[in-house]
Amino acid sequence: MLYHVSGTRARCLIDGELKQFLESGHVCVVATRDAGLRPDWGHAAGVRVLKDRCVLFLESTTGARSLNNLRDNGMIAAVISEPATHRSIQLKGRNARIREMNAAEKRLAARLAQSARQGVIEVGIAPRVAASWNFETLVAVEFELTGVFDATPGPKAGAEVK
Repeated sequence: MLYHVSGTRARCLIDGELKQFLESGHVCVVATRDAGLRPDWGHAAGVRVLKDRCVLFLESTTGARSLNNLRDNGMIAAVISEPATHRSIQLKGRNARIREMNAAEKRLAARLAQSARQGVIEVGIAPRVAASWNFETLVAVEFELTGVFDATPGPKAGAEVK
């Protein structure tokens, strides 16, 4: 991955193995905050990496507060975590824009959601619990990527991925 900083704008280019990991359909949790700095979180079906932007597929019913926060301030963080290894990557962003998903994104999100469900079943979550994760009313949240961090438990946790 290459990381470029120009003035106050950080530009992250995710490629190679990291891009593959992020787009593999692991568990994806999204964090936002409101004007009073109160946090909120929601589940996403997964992430698609563009050059200096990402698209998350956020569940709009259970993520309604997160969507309101994004409309208000556009700030977002997401953690993509592989249950079997605990490998986790945090993405931070700004200027989030909520939009409808196109047909290709709907197919991708369905595949990512199924992969995430399978990942938690493999580590012991009951299939009926994984099946109850609601990914029926997804919207695309496209945001400018401002940082990529290692969130895997251990000595590198919190370190910027370069």
